[in-house]
Amino acid sequence: IDMQVPLARGLGSSATAIVGGLVGANELAGAPLSQVEVMQLAIELEGHPDNVVPALLGGCRLAASNTPPQPPLSKGGLREELPLTKGGLREEFPLSEVEPELPPQPPLSKGGLREESPLTPPLSKGGQGGGSWEICDIPWHPDIVPVVAIPDFELSTADARQVLPADYSRADAIFNAAHLGLLVRALATGDRNWLRCALQDKIHQPYRRSLIRGYEAVQEAALNAGACGMVISGAGPTLLALTDVTNVDAVVREMAAAWGEFGVKADVRAIGLDTQGAIISG
Repeated sequence: IDMQVPLARGLGSSATAIVGGLVGANELAGAPLSQVEVMQLAIELEGHPDNVVPALLGGCRLAASNTPPQPPLSKGGLREELPLTKGGLREEFPLSEVEPELPPQPPLSKGGLREESPLTPPLSKGGQGGGSWEICDIPWHPDIVPVVAIPDFELSTADARQVLPADYSRADAIFNAAHLGLLVRALATGDRNWLRCALQDKIHQPYRRSLIRGYEAVQEAALNAGACGMVISGAGPTLLALTDVTNVDAVVREMAAAWGEFGVKADVRAIGLDTQGAIISG
């Protein structure tokens, strides 16, 4: 596989390799797996859906676990069992809620993968803890442009995870949940004020930014150049700014200059949103 995504930069290189390998192997084998099955394997190998799903399907995707929640622990530390029914049997979740039946498979496309409707993406099993996933497409307004600043140093995902706390306060969890909802709406409408607010975070950036040399300076430069906000891409160290289309050149120039003050050579560029996902060509 000729993978051009830089390693250990927070750009989803492992997901790219997994999806490329699975799609290529499936094609060489005569396409025995549907797109749903390829996605199941990809999630299981990666351990979570957030990178492999958009790599396979394209677009900006949101994936949520559809696994029924566990009942709360009792005072003794054991999980409370479901109450008995009148007949003396314990109530169980309907099988359809635990293992949703997959829809009938559409015909194979020219590339060998099954075509899926972008409005009703498939459920996939697997990932952390097993279960299933609900996957939806998030509309992206064309006037909002991503700018990535890829530095010349690496940051391993393991190191980035170690700095995160084991537990978060209820207030911080609620803060991020509310801002995620606003982010989805801001990306769809292109509302700059909503986007500036939505890009605030209390879950991972406050802890990880200390691992990225020059973070504050690059963030200040991006905002002064007109960006709506800047976040850490994945686990870092790549930084991602979202800006209005009219400010792209200034944001690219100023982010590169700010990192240069710290002796960091960065590849800073505006990128587009791929909507095709993994395809077979040639």
